[in-house]
Amino acid sequence: MEPAVQQLAEVFARTVANDREVIKTAEEQLKSVSQQPGYGITVLKVVAAGEALGMDVRLAAAVTFKNLVKYRWVPTEVAQDAGALPVPDAEKEQIRQLLTGLMLSTPPLVRAQLSEALAIISGHDFPMRWPGLLPELVARLQTDDLGVVNGVAATANSIFKRYRNQYGSNDLVAELAASQEVFAQPALDALVATSKAVPALAAAGRTEQLRTAVSTLRLLCRIFFSLNSPGLTPLMESQLDTWMGEFHGFLALADAPALAEKDPTQEAPLDGLKAAVCANINLFMEIAEEEFAKFLQTFVTDVWHLLTSVSGRSGQDGLAMAATRFLTTVARSVHHTLFAEAAVLKQICESIVLPNLKVLPELQDPDVDARPILKADALKFVTVFRSQLPPAAALALMPSLISLLRAEAYVVHSYAATAVERFLALREAGGRPRLAAGEVAPLARPLLEALFAAFKHPE
Repeated sequence: MEPAVQQLAEVFARTVANDREVIKTAEEQLKSVSQQPGYGITVLKVVAAGEALGMDVRLAAAVTFKNLVKYRWVPTEVAQDAGALPVPDAEKEQIRQLLTGLMLSTPPLVRAQLSEALAIISGHDFPMRWPGLLPELVARLQTDDLGVVNGVAATANSIFKRYRNQYGSNDLVAELAASQEVFAQPALDALVATSKAVPALAAAGRTEQLRTAVSTLRLLCRIFFSLNSPGLTPLMESQLDTWMGEFHGFLALADAPALAEKDPTQEAPLDGLKAAVCANINLFMEIAEEEFAKFLQTFVTDVWHLLTSVSGRSGQDGLAMAATRFLTTVARSVHHTLFAEAAVLKQICESIVLPNLKVLPELQDPDVDARPILKADALKFVTVFRSQLPPAAALALMPSLISLLRAEAYVVHSYAATAVERFLALREAGGRPRLAAGEVAPLARPLLEALFAAFKHPE
């Protein structure tokens, strides 16, 4: 190890010590040496030192490198006023030559930091000052190492995000065409190869590799989204059958115990993949409806069945929203007749809409001032559909409605007051009150107290 690299590694080791004074001194040393020529290259060499250094030291160096790129690659006026010196052009060129290969050879935690740094650099330099970036990524993609493929996909995904929500200017069209020419077919090949590997990995019980493979498929789906966001090009149209065939297969994948998350609030890898597919097909309904028409019936059926199997776990919220968004886009298009039959509408309501409608958690939240928009929406919903609620359900709602009269937000306490008034005014077919006097009598005192308290609100 070079003496300069060894010395800097020792400083990084002290930044992760247990002694605060030692850490403070080491940070001051880093601040001092950071102004020296070649500092960025030396930091990368610390990251590249491998097992000769501990993981914590390499990770600290990777984080430092990412921050160096963030603040000094193209420093803002504020950063320059604070003393940040731009990275010299010669050093930038060295970094560009080293970074991709180094990133893909490091452990996941270190790789994530270097990937962020690469994404920042590409935002400034790609493609004009870094024309070799995509060819190098494509070359690295030609491997059976799932970890490397995942790293390449993650990096490419970060680079191609620049094309999302962009209008097709001449410069953008030219850049997008060049990116597609280099990366679209290799990305599709990687998608097909990784997809074929999934069943074997699942059967062999190779959990970590399986999770990596599914994560890679999701990233490749996001790359597809980015490359098509400005519009469908002839090149992508020529590949459409293969992409859509793979997407159909992903939506049909059964849940695997190895891919489940212990925390129900966390999105499972397979749910993330399916949500990415739903985003892709929704994009095509918006930008290329004619070309997508031949796939539409298949995907409507896929997404329909998918939604009927989504559970109430919050970890599946992203999937449920992406799938619902696609069906909503279809329903608003010229293909709305797919949902026109009464039996279809009934099944949509019973199997998709009603199971995903939950208003009680917001209405029963003890903190009446939390999430006012959700509370207002829930209040509006129960008010509009009050006549559909049986007497027992309506009566059970009243304490929650009364408590929301105390909310500070005008929209919440006013909606709550309207809801209370409408529920008390409900009548049965013969004119009898839906809520009998004896049933609401125990609520009279808390209702009056809440109403008088509401007069103290500013509005």
